Amino acid sequence: MHGGNIEEDNGLDCTLVLAETQFENEQEERHWECEVDSSSQSPTRGHFLAINVAFEEGYKDPVIGKIESGTTALHADGARLSESNAIIRGVPKLAHKPAVEHRRRLSTTGARSVLVLRVEANDASTSASEADLARDIFGIDDSTRRNNNDHVGAGSEDSFKLSSTSLSKLEFVPVSGNKVNNGVYTVSIDADVTGKNNGNVRNVVLDKLRSDFGSSDLNASFDHVMVCMPPGTVTNQGEY
Repeated sequence: MHGGNIEEDNGLDCTLVLAETQFENEQEERHWECEVDSSSQSPTRGHFLAINVAFEEGYKDPVIGKIESGTTALHADGARLSESNAIIRGVPKLAHKPAVEHRRRLSTTGARSVLVLRVEANDASTSASEADLARDIFGIDDSTRRNNNDHVGAGSEDSFKLSSTSLSKLEFVPVSGNKVNNGVYTVSIDADVTGKNNGNVRNVVLDKLRSDFGSSDLNASFDHVMVCMPPGTVTNQGEY
């Protein structure tokens, strides 16, 4: 794993994503990142990059109006990129992505597939087991085998159940498949993570997931991917 500069003074085309991180001490962090398209020729393709442009809550661009996670495209003529950060030079241009590119992200009805990632690194692993994550996130009891027609079982009192969304017409369902256990998959990475930038670690995990599943475009395979980081990583906010 490395965090040095990959590209110097190149352009950047990406999609704005509002990243939400929940820590073990229950603190939460929200900030805007850029998701580089998986079809890009950039070495950072598919990566999420923290950017040096702060968009305040409810920010409205003078040209396109309110920006939205997953549907607003960002273009910068000049940027210096690393594994998980982008220093944008000048004022970036924002635009609405064509509807065909983000129709799945805008859905407020139906079922949305969720893959939860448990991470095993050389020096640390996600504290919870696959069974714990399936119970606490999806409410699936240890003895319950989940398929698309099952009802979500009861979880612990501290469970963070995606099925409990206030959008009653929107259902979050665990991804199923022979590699996935009740919506949870363990990703093993050959790297130390203690004291490492959590943005770097996350991108390494997602690159390994692409390799494991033989897919360069995770958005085409899953509606949502939740990464449960191992302990010891550090925030990359303010590091550019």
